[in-house]
Amino acid sequence: MSGRSQACSARSRSRGSGVSFVVSGFHRAGGGEDEPISCPTVQRPTWVGALQAFWAERSELGEKLAEAIEGTDPEVAVVAGRELVLLQLLHPPIGAFFQFLRQDAEALNEALVERLELHRRHWTADEERAEDCDGCVALALLGVACLAHDVGLPIEVGSAYLPEYLVRRSRVGGFAS
Repeated sequence: MSGRSQACSARSRSRGSGVSFVVSGFHRAGGGEDEPISCPTVQRPTWVGALQAFWAERSELGEKLAEAIEGTDPEVAVVAGRELVLLQLLHPPIGAFFQFLRQDAEALNEALVERLELHRRHWTADEERAEDCDGCVALALLGVACLAHDVGLPIEVGSAYLPEYLVRRSRVGGFAS
């Protein structure tokens, strides 16, 4: 997932297309503390499928996105003691992506504010997480914000988790990629 988010934030269509063909079997059901979460979206990776359909401009995007949203609904998801991961990490980018597809700038900005707060809560929940650089940027939300900015939707959210210079392309070309 982070490969696609990085491709979106780097505005790299070729890199994003390559990520589209990552084998979906990468996801597996788990139950231990270090295992991935187990929910319908991970068992049937519809979120990955929705992103692949979007990137490849395939017609099943709506169907895959609806399945991903339903599969991460806290009321129906089967999670092995990992509700916070589901609520704070997996579901947030799906909801923001949905608002992006609707081209509703106001709803997208509201979704980003809410989801960035969930990201913050997750990554500052304890000292170990707070020191983990994986939480420094909300990469999936950054990818959505970059896509939205590039189609002309105003991103009016300010957060260290969503670097403005990446969203607004103010450093594009400044670094070798």
